[in-house]
Amino acid sequence: MLMDDYVGNLIGKAKDSSDFRQVLETGEKMQVVIMSLNPHEEIGAEVHETNEQVLICVSGSGKTLVDNNEHSFERGDMMLVRAGQRHNFINGSEGQMKIITIYSPPNHADGIIHKTKAEAAAEEEAES
Repeated sequence: MLMDDYVGNLIGKAKDSSDFRQVLETGEKMQVVIMSLNPHEEIGAEVHETNEQVLICVSGSGKTLVDNNEHSFERGDMMLVRAGQRHNFINGSEGQMKIITIYSPPNHADGIIHKTKAEAAAEEEAES
């Protein structure tokens, strides 16, 4: 039996998306988001005081910076970012980097789509 929250081929959705951020599903305690970073684009350094994240690289390559520790980040890699850790993910490739991220608890409005990083930043600025 399929539930209303069924996403289907998550990796395929992440690879096919060119949106900077798209919230696919939001539960009471977690949220599934796909992201696409353009060549040499970065998420931007940030800290989530109450959220933890699991980020999985689906395609592309680059690096992560978590509390000033740098690691490579490429297809198949996963990074756990704990609440309170300063972090950034940077696309170091000439193609798009595709990322699946799971937030706990949810961090974004359900169903939100930000086509670009600038659109996401403008919305976050307006909310603060």
